[in-house]
Amino acid sequence: MPRGEVDTYQHTNSASQATMSSSTRPRNVASPADLEAVYRAYIHTLNAEKWDELTTTFLAPIVAHNDRKLDPAGYRTLILPHTVFTIRDVVVRLDPDQKAGTVAARLDIDVAGRPVREHCWYTWAKVDDGEEGGGDGRWVIQ
Repeated sequence: MPRGEVDTYQHTNSASQATMSSSTRPRNVASPADLEAVYRAYIHTLNAEKWDELTTTFLAPIVAHNDRKLDPAGYRTLILPHTVFTIRDVVVRLDPDQKAGTVAARLDIDVAGRPVREHCWYTWAKVDDGEEGGGDGRWVIQ
């Protein structure tokens, strides 16, 4: 791909559940498909209600939600218990430097038996994980 060109990937996944474990998520995101795998692991973590893993694995110290800046505890309060997220469609764009990307998704959400359809837009970025030599970073929602 020519320098400066943005790589975009679209995957339609009609009514499929995110089944990838976050422990299998790629740490080295080299393509939009890799970032989609990170996003699916994030959705799996939400559905499994693994709140500590959500905080330590997928959230930056401050997360933008609409016009608000939230810490991970504040972000967590946005998610009601027993909510189930199902990915309908997902489009991923990875920046040319492979240090940031965008995920847009259409989700079916079951909130206490009430179906909701939502369109979500996430900004993801690679952060230093603190390992010696910089590690290969982890990807978090900003």
